[in-house]
This record gives sequence, C-alpha cells and structure tokens, in this order.
Amino acid sequence: MSEQAVSLYNGFSMPLLGLGTWHHGDQTEMTEAIRFSVQEGFRHIDCAYVYGNEKEVGVVFGEIIGEGKEVDRSDIFIAGKLWCTEHAADRVEAACRSSLADLGLDYFDLYIVHWPSGFVPGHGNVPRDEEGKVMFSGVSIEETWGAMEKLVDLGLVRSLGLSNFNSKQVTKILDMARIRPAVLQVESNPRFNNEALRSFCAA
Repeated sequence: MSEQAVSLYNGFSMPLLGLGTWHHGDQTEMTEAIRFSVQEGFRHIDCAYVYGNEKEVGVVFGEIIGEGKEVDRSDIFIAGKLWCTEHAADRVEAACRSSLADLGLDYFDLYIVHWPSGFVPGHGNVPRDEEGKVMFSGVSIEETWGAMEKLVDLGLVRSLGLSNFNSKQVTKILDMARIRPAVLQVESNPRFNNEALRSFCAA
C-alpha cells in the first residue's frame, strides 16, 4: 500500500490513512485487525485509554513492532489520547506514562486531549451523581494544555493534538500555548463534513 502523509508544522510526518482501535466486540478481532493492517502497509494506529484495550493492543505491538519484526518503531505513527478524568495538571503525566506502559511504547508520535471537558476522577470513566448528571471537574483546558506541553519536554510525546474541540475551544489553546496543537481530530464524513471547522483550521 502506498502511504500518503502530511507534514505537521513541527516537522514530523503523519500518515493520512490510519486504523482506529475502538471496538465494542471481541478484542481479538481488533488485535487481528491491527496485525493485518500493518502487514498490508498501514503506518498509523490510533489508540485511546477509554477504548479499554491498550494492554491487548500492546501485546500485538510487541509482536509486530521493533527491530527484526514487521515494522521498526520509527516507521509507524502511533497516537494516544488523554481521557477526561485525567485533565488536572498533576494527573496528565501519569496518565500518559500508564498508556505508554500498557502499549509497550517509549513515546507517542501524537498525544491528544480526547474531549475538552474534564470529569471528576475516581468514579469511573464517565462519573455521574445521584441524579445521573455527569460530574465535571471544572479543570480548565488551559491547565490541561500546560501539562500536555510538559510531555513534549520530557520526550514522552512528539506532537500534541485536540479531539472534539470547536473553534472557540481551539482558539483558547492557541491564545496561550507554548507548543501549538499539530492536529485536530474531529468527525468528518459525507453526511457531516464539518466544513466550517475545517475552514477555520485551514485559515
């Protein structure tokens, strides 16, 4: 497979076609999909803590990525995502390191803030109060982003990104960032092309 890529503003290259690792069924199906996709030439794998399968994905990575294996680490682009319960500045690094350990990696090519709103930690992935309302932490996205930037300083992450942010939320980050986001990951398909947001990012 011929792999097309885009050059990010910081000089790194990101393959345009990637495999997402979210799967609600038997995780064996997902791990086999990763193995097959890499064998067929895919060089971009998108992971996330909340997908609940980082350890399983890590087993496959250990089998196919590395010297003398299907692909060298330097030749594959792997993204991870910070979940909403880990937005506080004192939780971001630990969350990143935990995901890296489960995936068997030394660094992420791209680490993304999965959603703009933080949740109260310690009560599940989507904590709810007695009335069933989501328990938001109130942690500002600026606080979270400052901690994300430190991951680059530590060598744990090469590029930073955002997911599911609107233009106002992106602008908040751009106005304060020392290290700008390199990627905004959002839904875009023939039924919902998100053209206004795409145009904002291209401007």
